[in-house]
Amino acid sequence: MIPSKSFLVLFGGLIVCCVIGRCLTSIPSVDCYIVNLENVNCTWNCDSDVSFSFSYWTPEGVPSSRKYTECPTYQVKDGCSVGCIFPFHQGNRFKHLHTSLFHGATQKNQTHDMRIDVKLHPPQNLTVLWNNTTGDVSLWWNISGPVKDTCVESMISYRMDSGTWQDLKELLPASTSYTFAKVSRTKSYMFRVRSRYASHCKQFKYWSDWTAAVQWGPVEPSNSADISVKKGLYVAFGVVALAIILIIMVRVLLECERIRVIFVPVVPDATKNLNDLFYDYGGNVEGWVQISPELRDAFKSDFNETACVVRETATR
Repeated sequence: MIPSKSFLVLFGGLIVCCVIGRCLTSIPSVDCYIVNLENVNCTWNCDSDVSFSFSYWTPEGVPSSRKYTECPTYQVKDGCSVGCIFPFHQGNRFKHLHTSLFHGATQKNQTHDMRIDVKLHPPQNLTVLWNNTTGDVSLWWNISGPVKDTCVESMISYRMDSGTWQDLKELLPASTSYTFAKVSRTKSYMFRVRSRYASHCKQFKYWSDWTAAVQWGPVEPSNSADISVKKGLYVAFGVVALAIILIIMVRVLLECERIRVIFVPVVPDATKNLNDLFYDYGGNVEGWVQISPELRDAFKSDFNETACVVRETATR
């Protein structure tokens, strides 16, 4: 049976709708932010081998004139476009950015509020200075790009030895330096800094990336290290001294008869002194100890007692 034309048209329409629907749902969302008041960075996800095209426009001059501009520089990952970078003009401080991401005949249009979407570059030239007189450590850094220092606040993070990073609770508005008072001379410190626009100018939601960590200290060996070294030396010295004493004692005991008798007394042989008891007296202790006849007779009874016979009478 040959399918009718209407069935083929309907089946083809369903296929087209499915393909178009798949294309529509495959367009990802776009996220944009301003980088250091120099460029605009827009990114999107790419989960397939489909390469997307990107264009944008900003409200310049007459608001109704929408002139889209093709992306000048794409970011590509694994052969798929994942972002676009285009310049931000200082004279055009737009509040909204309109973007269009499309593939073929399918596109997704978005409007972005860029008033708080600004991310600064990390601070530069982070330097650590040590004041040997006061015991303070001072940090210095620079803010890069066309950004006023008075509109930037910074955050410092530090860690001691191999501990965890701790953020300084105090934010530093309009400042490019900070001093840690009287730090420990025996600990190692790591410092890093990040920045963003301050709240008194207009607080933005993006912090910059952290600077590369800078290490300082220690300037003196720690007491714990000294104690552990001393303990090790004491243990080693004690073991050597004990070994020497044991060697001397063994040599003395082997060569000096009198001293050996003191430490290892000789146990006398009891059989040598009891030969008379066993062989001459036949084991008679009284004869061996030579007890006098008077003493021997004192232990003998000098009277006789008649035995009394007791009988039990049977009752009737």
